[in-house]
Amino acid sequence: MSYLLAPPPQQLLIGDEAIATAGLAGNITIAPAANAVILYAFTLSVPHSVTKLAWRCGTTAASTTQAGIYTFAGAIVANSDTGAVNNSASAVVSSTYGTAISLGAGSYYLAIASTSGTDTYLGTSTNFGTDAPLSTWRKATNVLAAGALPLTLGAILNTTSAVGIFGYVSGGLA
Repeated sequence: MSYLLAPPPQQLLIGDEAIATAGLAGNITIAPAANAVILYAFTLSVPHSVTKLAWRCGTTAASTTQAGIYTFAGAIVANSDTGAVNNSASAVVSSTYGTAISLGAGSYYLAIASTSGTDTYLGTSTNFGTDAPLSTWRKATNVLAAGALPLTLGAILNTTSAVGIFGYVSGGLA
């Protein structure tokens, strides 16, 4: 007897929807250090194509943000650096890829970095110090420099801050 299993469903959105849309405890905003690369770890069970990355700015947004996708080993996925995108206060800001970024099944990081230490983003942080990091959020030791995300992340550290970044997939939410 043959049993056929349905393929796993395609994700509609990549990211921590609770943080990306409303913050964990309401509209909490954080201001990451300038040029720090904040990471969100995610796993795909089937291949997906990412069409754009988006984030929600807080009330202070006078600078630029860069976002991208990294392999779980820490290498940037080709053509995934969005380049500098102007922030807009209290708004969802996005960058659409000219060509969708194809990702195979596996684990990756969404990355986001601000050129300013004063711009705020919808996010969350813990008050427990580095002993209680957020489960899927990390921080890279390599930083945004010369207008580009680093080619590799360097050491990946725990962080107590999360910035709401999400990736739209082809065939998912618009």
